[in-house]
Amino acid sequence: MSSPSTRLQWLLLQLGRRLWVRASAFSLLGVATALVASFASRVIPYQLPAMVGADAVDSLLNIIAASMLSVTIFSLSTLVSALGSATSNVTPRATRLLSEDRTAQNALATFLGSFLFSLVGIIALQTGLYSQSGRVVLYVVTLCVIAVIVVTLLRWIDYVSRLGRVGETTDHVEDVAKRALCERRDHPYLGAHRCDGAPPDDSRPVHAECMGYIDHVDMSALSSACGDKCQAWITSLPGTYVDGQRPLARLTGPIDDEVCAAVRDAFTVGDARSFDQDPRFG
Repeated sequence: MSSPSTRLQWLLLQLGRRLWVRASAFSLLGVATALVASFASRVIPYQLPAMVGADAVDSLLNIIAASMLSVTIFSLSTLVSALGSATSNVTPRATRLLSEDRTAQNALATFLGSFLFSLVGIIALQTGLYSQSGRVVLYVVTLCVIAVIVVTLLRWIDYVSRLGRVGETTDHVEDVAKRALCERRDHPYLGAHRCDGAPPDDSRPVHAECMGYIDHVDMSALSSACGDKCQAWITSLPGTYVDGQRPLARLTGPIDDEVCAAVRDAFTVGDARSFDQDPRFG
């Protein structure tokens, strides 16, 4: 058996789609940049601060802190409105795609990270952490942050006018459905072998420990669990709702509880369906 992705890769992919992950990464980057600027002052010539007017960094940081907080709140409210619009006008299934939209996540992460960068910079300036040379480094970094904010704002203004619209959301659903169909075409039967007959009557069923939808099947882990001595029939594809009556798979051969547990762990069961291995959901 072969698999398009392992469970770990799939979990990392799902984690990377979370809004808080990208926002936290940008925020930590902004905080680290503001603090590192104080240590980079050793390479700045002593006469440079007077030449570039680094004292203006206080005003720039105050402007960024005041404006980015308002922009972040406005962007979040816009995203919430788009989710509500997609739920009522298109389909509730599309709300997960909108919340995982990279353009929206990058915009929110940039605004929040810039706000925290300016906030940490202001606190560090008030506590005297920066020398005159350190102010130069912070000044240059602040100009770079302003450039990133301007570019992100221009992209966000163009994108927010289309966010949550019926046509835009439908196209988004079509894209992920097409991607899932192409993935299934390249890996038919999830990388396993087709079985025309039914599992043997004496095969042992493996049930999930909880009720829910199958989000992902780790075919590599399933193959390792079965080894060369037993076989597994997948009876529930991704997107299927499983409970105590419908098994995940049926096994034949020398089977013990350890093998059943390993097979069960190869299936990821969640509260909602996922687009990745489930073309029908699109």
